[in-house]
Amino acid sequence: MRVMLRETRKKELKEHIYKTAIHLFRDKGFDEVTVEEITKACGIAKGTFYNYFARKEDIILHLGRSQIEYIHKHLERYTQIPDLKERLLKLFQDLMERDAEESELFRLTVQEVMRSSLHMREEMSAIGVFQDAVAWILRRAAERGELGTHVDPDEASSVLVGIYMYSLLTWTASAEGPDRMLPVFRRRFEVVWQGLDAK
Repeated sequence: MRVMLRETRKKELKEHIYKTAIHLFRDKGFDEVTVEEITKACGIAKGTFYNYFARKEDIILHLGRSQIEYIHKHLERYTQIPDLKERLLKLFQDLMERDAEESELFRLTVQEVMRSSLHMREEMSAIGVFQDAVAWILRRAAERGELGTHVDPDEASSVLVGIYMYSLLTWTASAEGPDRMLPVFRRRFEVVWQGLDAK
């Protein structure tokens, strides 16, 4: 019980550091904010900061990494959904709902990532891991005969993750609420699904 409580507190502190830093980046700009300012705003020591983030840049990449952790934690659960289409939609819907929970922070994080080629390169690596997870789901579906034999799981995962990312980016650039993300994604998904369906 104590171990679980300690892990929960650590997770909460990491999220607190992340959210505080993102707000500082928004107000002053990423380059202008120091680790010292972040720790002061959080009420923590510098050593505590470095227990959670190796460098300031890792704060920006935290969102993508937390998405990957979430996917891997729940990957097996998605494979239990009997219908492939619903399985894929549930995965993307869950991720979008996580993004929508902190829509302002999500927008700020994406804007910071887009400003830096270094952040973009590291974020692309996380997107590659995401694509691998989706490809794994599709390979399992192919083994069960749920995916058309003409479909390459790696190519299909690239397209699905691509429309997911594009849906998020277009929403980020708009003034619309987070509830608009999923309907836009679903429309695009339906177009792709026609090429994936084995039936």
